[in-house]
Amino acid sequence: MKTSSGYLDKISQMSNTATPTVRIVNQIKASIDRFCVAWGVEEIQNDIQVEFSARLTRSLGRTQPLQKVIRLNTELSTTLTDHLEEVICHELAHIAAVHQHGTSIKPHGEEWQKLVRSVGYEPSVRMYVNGQASPRKLLKSYKHYCPVCHFQRIGRTRMKRWRCAECVANGLSGELKITEIV
Repeated sequence: MKTSSGYLDKISQMSNTATPTVRIVNQIKASIDRFCVAWGVEEIQNDIQVEFSARLTRSLGRTQPLQKVIRLNTELSTTLTDHLEEVICHELAHIAAVHQHGTSIKPHGEEWQKLVRSVGYEPSVRMYVNGQASPRKLLKSYKHYCPVCHFQRIGRTRMKRWRCAECVANGLSGELKITEIV
């Protein structure tokens, strides 16, 4: 699969991902070209590398501005294609902002926000898809509950080592019951 400009060489895949379709690749290229022209950074558009990563499960994209690398969640090439251009805009704006202003700027600061707004998107740190912040994984929580004194503590993982300090101080085991919170 090659386009006339050889752009597919720049859009690579990390392990465990499917090859993006020619339509997706052309959409990515068109978005990058349009945004770079709008922001006056045409000189970097051929240096941008885009990768799809199966390891991105809690975000839709990540950027390494100095290396000019954008990593995208694989869902953007399959079920979330409607959001692809906005995610490209968000991530590419990081690269353009660093290119224009240097590394001393804040990642989601004024410079980045101005670039995103200039092409018609509202700058935001998180994108909510179908009412969820995460495209694949919902964050789980676990309630750790003491059946003796009714102490409870919430954690993101099951912590079998946690004990009720008050019960342990009174000579009891202090073992907590763990339930998943949906």
